[in-house]
Amino acid sequence: MEITAFFHGDEIFNFFFGGVSVQMLAYLALSIFMDMFTGILKSFKLKNFKSNYNFIGITKKLCIFLVVVLGVMIDAILKTNGAVATTTTILLIANEIASIIENLSLLGVKVPNFIKDKLAVLKEKDDKKSDTKDTDMNDKD
Repeated sequence: MEITAFFHGDEIFNFFFGGVSVQMLAYLALSIFMDMFTGILKSFKLKNFKSNYNFIGITKKLCIFLVVVLGVMIDAILKTNGAVATTTTILLIANEIASIIENLSLLGVKVPNFIKDKLAVLKEKDDKKSDTKDTDMNDKD
């Protein structure tokens, strides 16, 4: 009796990540790895390395790919030819890069001031959005 697979390897990949280039996903994976690596170095420098934090962090990093899959699903529903998934992937890469730069700066690596300034502005905007969301969530209780 012959058993056939429903999907071949490339079909599975396209099902989950269709619309996002392999190169873009490779950049995302690389930026995630770099952020994890620099984060671990930072935790050793600050003497606050804890294995359970690393497990939680790695789990969150793997879940980033689920966000890309959600973007692919939205693309399929809205028939946007990969626009949502690609934009989502680009924003996730940008977020990882910001975290890498922050980690490098805390490690004492010289980061050009114009990059640090842009990072500070982005963090400030993000903090304001988080404060607003926290307030909104508390108002609903």
